[in-house]
Amino acid sequence: ADEAYQQADQVGGNGFLNHLNPQIVNQMMQSFQAHWGGRPLVDNWRRIEAARLAAVEELEDLEEAGESPPSELLGAPNGNGIIDPTSQIMVDISDVPFTDEDRLRVKNRIAAAEYEIGNVFFLSLNMPDSAITHYSKVVSRFPDSQVAAQALYTLSELHSITGDSLDAIQYASRLIETYPSTIYARRISERFNLDLITPETELTRADTIRIAYQEVIQEHLREANLSTAERLRGFASEFPDADEAPLALYQAALTYIQYARANPEFDEAVRKRDRVMSAYESERAELSVLQDSARVALQDTTLATEDRTYWEAYLEKSIKSPDRLELFPYKGALWDTTRVILADLEENFSSFRRADQVRVLKTELSIPAEQVDEVDADAIYSLEQVDQAPQQITPMEDFLRESGFQEKVNELMLSGTIQVGITVDANGDVSDVYISQDYEELGLSDLLEEALLNFMKFEPARIDGQAVTVTMDFDMELHYE
Repeated sequence: ADEAYQQADQVGGNGFLNHLNPQIVNQMMQSFQAHWGGRPLVDNWRRIEAARLAAVEELEDLEEAGESPPSELLGAPNGNGIIDPTSQIMVDISDVPFTDEDRLRVKNRIAAAEYEIGNVFFLSLNMPDSAITHYSKVVSRFPDSQVAAQALYTLSELHSITGDSLDAIQYASRLIETYPSTIYARRISERFNLDLITPETELTRADTIRIAYQEVIQEHLREANLSTAERLRGFASEFPDADEAPLALYQAALTYIQYARANPEFDEAVRKRDRVMSAYESERAELSVLQDSARVALQDTTLATEDRTYWEAYLEKSIKSPDRLELFPYKGALWDTTRVILADLEENFSSFRRADQVRVLKTELSIPAEQVDEVDADAIYSLEQVDQAPQQITPMEDFLRESGFQEKVNELMLSGTIQVGITVDANGDVSDVYISQDYEELGLSDLLEEALLNFMKFEPARIDGQAVTVTMDFDMELHYE
C-alpha cells in the first residue's frame, strides 16, 4: 500500500486521487454535493431519502389542490428550522430477534420450514435428491434446532432407499453420536445394529406417530404395492388424529388405483364407454335441435294437421340412454377398496389439503344407478336413470322478472350462480324445492321456493319416450341490476 501511495505521489505531484491538490479536491466535493445533495451520514440513507421525497411530493400535491396537509406529513423542524417530513417516519423493529431466546425461536422456525420443504419433495413429489438438499441444510445450518435429529434420521433413510448404504450408515452414526438421547437415535441404532449407550426415555405420542409414519412411508416409497398400501391404511386407522393420516390414506388410494389400472381389460373398457357415450351425446344434441325447431313450428296456429303431428312426434321422442352400469369401467375388488378409502377421506378428513382431488376421484369412481327396466309412473328418478333430462322452457330473464325474484336479487346485490334441488314432475312443473341453508340465511328461501313452484316450466324428463318425474340440481345465474 505504501509503495502504491509513493507511485501516485510521483504522478503529477498531486498524490493518490489528487488528494494533495486543494483545488481539485474542492472541485470534486462541489461535484459530489451537486449530485448527491446534503445527504446525512446515517444508515439507510437511500430508503430515508426515498421516503422524504415521497412525503415532499405528497405535500406539493396537497398544496396545488389547496388542501391542508395532515400532521403526520408535516414532521418536525430540523437543525436549520426547516420542516423535515421524514422526522415522523418510524421503522417497526419489534419482530427483530435481539435476545438469544428470540434468535433460537426464529432459527427453529426456519429449520422447521426447511424440513417441511424436504418432506414435500420426499413424500409428495418423490424427488429424494431435492429432499436431501433441504434436510442437509437443517443439519448443517441449524444443528441445535428441534428437527435436526429428525433430519439426520430421514437423511439416513433416504440414502438407504436410494441404495447408498455407506452414506446411510454414516448419517446413522452421526445421529447416534450427536443426539444419542433422542428416539430417532434409538430407532436408527436398532435398524443398523449400532451401539447406543443412553438412558431409556419414555416415548411421547408425537414421537411415536412421527417414527411410525416415517417407517411406513419410506417402506412404501421403496416398493409401492398393495401390502404397503394396507400398512398406510393401518397407520391412519391407528392414528386417526395424526396430521399424516389423510396423506397416508391418499397414498394408499393412489396405489390401489395404480394396480387397478394395470388390468389389461381396463383400458378397453374405458375406450368402449367413451365411444358409446360420445355417440349417445351426439344423437341427443341432434334431437335437441329438432325439438327446438318443433316448439317454434307448433306456435304457428295455421300449421296443417299433418305437419303438427309430425312436429309433435319429435317432442315426444327420446333417445334411450346407454346402460351406464354395464359400461362402467371401475369394477372389481381393487376399485371397491379405492372407493372405501376415498369415502373415508371425504367423511373424516374434509380439511385435507387435497380434498378437491379426493372429491373428483370419488365422483369419477361412483357406481351409476341401475338402469330402469320398466317405467313406474309414480316413481321419482334421478338424472342418471332417464333417457332425456328436463329441458327448461321458461327463459331465466322472464322467470326472474315475472316472479319478482329479480327485485330481491337487486336488493341484496347478488351476482353469480346459486344451485337448488328441485323435483320436476311428468307435466314439466316444479313440484318440490330443496334449498340450502346458505340461502335461508339470506332470506331467500320462501321467495325462491314460491318463484320456482309457480313460474318455472320444463319439458319433462323421459324414459323410453314416457314422461317421468325426476329430481335434479338446478343452476340459476343471478346478476343484480
